[in-house]
Amino acid sequence: MTDTTPAAQWTATSTRYRLAVVLAATVRWVALAVLGVLVLVLGPVIATALGVPLTLPAVVAFAPAVLSALAIYSGIATWLATSRIRYQLLDDEIGYRSGLLSRTQVALPYGRIQTVTIHNSVYDRLFGISNVVCQSAADQVNVVLPGLRDDVAESTRPTILERAKAASSRAGGL
Repeated sequence: MTDTTPAAQWTATSTRYRLAVVLAATVRWVALAVLGVLVLVLGPVIATALGVPLTLPAVVAFAPAVLSALAIYSGIATWLATSRIRYQLLDDEIGYRSGLLSRTQVALPYGRIQTVTIHNSVYDRLFGISNVVCQSAADQVNVVLPGLRDDVAESTRPTILERAKAASSRAGGL
């Protein structure tokens, strides 16, 4: 697959997807920060109740601030990375590219596609998004179109299946 296609033909994932992924990443780091605060607050109380001497180094006191900073960094980095995910449905193949620092570009010919499924977890359903999973015949190259709005995923799946069937018919007729 050559990258001569105009950028306008590459389709980005939905903003809902980016928000969902950023929220999930940030919540994990915030949970760690809250856990750090609980350890700082409850640690001495529990140690005193048990009669165990407890000394916390000054570094531990900064743990919640560090974890909060990591939560912010994680949210920004995740937003930037997910905003770089693009796909396109060409006449003969599906193009997929992603990556901020390390980039990936995949071309999956329709003739190699065996199954196309729509996957959405409970978390995805909260945001109204789905993943369209295209599995190849050899299972060497699979393309996942992540975070499509549910209506887009429902219309994309039959389009891919029709093109895969047409490609298989052309290949069989040779």
